[in-house]
Amino acid sequence: MSKKETKIYKNVWKPGTENVQSTSINFDSSSSIAAHAGKLFTVKNTTTENRIYKVESLSYAEDGLIEVAGSHAPVNASDQLTVLQGWDTSTHFKIERT
Repeated sequence: MSKKETKIYKNVWKPGTENVQSTSINFDSSSSIAAHAGKLFTVKNTTTENRIYKVESLSYAEDGLIEVAGSHAPVNASDQLTVLQGWDTSTHFKIERT
């Protein structure tokens, strides 16, 4: 009986690069696994958005995997947080002095 090869096709991104790569990974080959060390598996979108990401926590899960918790916020074309736009205008806030 022959061993069935475990090969999958996924999109991966390597930190420090701009593009997502489509690749195949053979999980029966240690050299194939090593070639993808440090890369993130991802879903490739056809559109892009500018966002700011913040990692809230990194922790070990009960199953030994690493859990990442984070948040993101959209930015405008000038890379400014959209949630902060217009907060300093007089129409949004009224300062009362007594």
